[in-house]
Amino acid sequence: MNSTEAIGFLIWIAIIYFIITHFSFFKDNYLTNKKIIFFFTFKFIFGCAYSYIIFYSYMAGDSLGYFNQGLYFYNIIENQGWREFASILLQPNTGSYPEAQLSKYYANAIYWTNNGSCLMARFNAVFHIISGHFYLTHTLLYSFISFIGLIGIYKTTTHYFRDKKAWIAGSIMLFPSIAFWGSGIHKEAFMHLSFGLILYYTLCYKSTNKLQYIIYIFIFSVLAFYVRNYAFALFFPPYLAYLICQKYYNNINAKPKTTFIFIAVYSAFLILTWLYNQYFTNRGLVYKIVKTQNEFISNGGNSVIVQKSMDPTIDGIFRFFLSALSNGFFRPFPTDTYKVFILFTSLELWLFWLLFISTLFFFCDYKKFLHPLILFFFCFSLTYMLMLGYLVNTFGAIVRYKTTILPMLLVVWVILVDRNKIKNTITYINKLIYK
Repeated sequence: MNSTEAIGFLIWIAIIYFIITHFSFFKDNYLTNKKIIFFFTFKFIFGCAYSYIIFYSYMAGDSLGYFNQGLYFYNIIENQGWREFASILLQPNTGSYPEAQLSKYYANAIYWTNNGSCLMARFNAVFHIISGHFYLTHTLLYSFISFIGLIGIYKTTTHYFRDKKAWIAGSIMLFPSIAFWGSGIHKEAFMHLSFGLILYYTLCYKSTNKLQYIIYIFIFSVLAFYVRNYAFALFFPPYLAYLICQKYYNNINAKPKTTFIFIAVYSAFLILTWLYNQYFTNRGLVYKIVKTQNEFISNGGNSVIVQKSMDPTIDGIFRFFLSALSNGFFRPFPTDTYKVFILFTSLELWLFWLLFISTLFFFCDYKKFLHPLILFFFCFSLTYMLMLGYLVNTFGAIVRYKTTILPMLLVVWVILVDRNKIKNTITYINKLIYK
């Protein structure tokens, strides 16, 4: 770190801490300045740890690739000027080969054939203008982007569950995997941002009916689609059901209707997906799942789940279901990996599932489960993890991709826990022991 990088880094720290302590979006009667500073600092420290591993130990991976790709395109400013730089950033990718003036950069434009990664390279090219090319400054900016999304999830949830603000904030801000994997130079930061603000602005629109919030929802929906389109495709059905439920939930007989609405919306989307797959075999969902799965298998990696490619049929989907369930929900197993940070994440994940499943069976407040927001979080989280099981075959990618939905799944757990049942159980156990 030279003096220019250090000064630029400190300036960005000052700017971000000023924003989070002075903008009302980041605060409420629970999130005081001290708490919001603590939560962001905690997140950024984990981001620094992740950056150290990637930049100095691992020295590879998408994070470093996005950073270096952005720097490559930033250097066009010095060689070709600002006009050429701007035209490169605005140049559309075709999915196969770049067009026009981008072709002369193609040998180094390694991310330009994928929408999400192409967008990440563009963002990092812009960040290089304001970061002084310092990797840790990029980490700071990505931590902040992710943090905005987490605040959006927090404020949406606490609007309905005001009595659990401390639990909600603590769970989504201090869960190690979210802080660690969600603070690197990765797509997860933009997924947190997009989904968190879509939910937050949906709540704002419901309260005010102002058109500007519809525009914001559209913008972040487009961002989510471009960064990870299958995630947005899985997000949309439960989000639509959540919107429909908003109309009925305040009525006295609304709660049973929420379940019916979610089942009806999912059924409609499954039927449409099946029909589309029947008529457009080479462009249907099954084809795209198998195509993406094969891309992951061909890429290889250091921690790969050995598996065969799925057959591109509906029958193949069903036969691969148990493997997808295991991969998406429970892998990596503690015995799967020798890497300390993935092992830690595996143990953390299994502890979480133990708590979550025990809550569902023994300590659950089932009335709250029927709330539209909780049903939305639950349905989206489960379908997203199942899709990961179909698509992804590397442990590092699986644990990182899960951080997109972990804040929502943690909120479900926090809301469903009935503390009175836990207290009664503890009291009962104490009576048995000391009887």
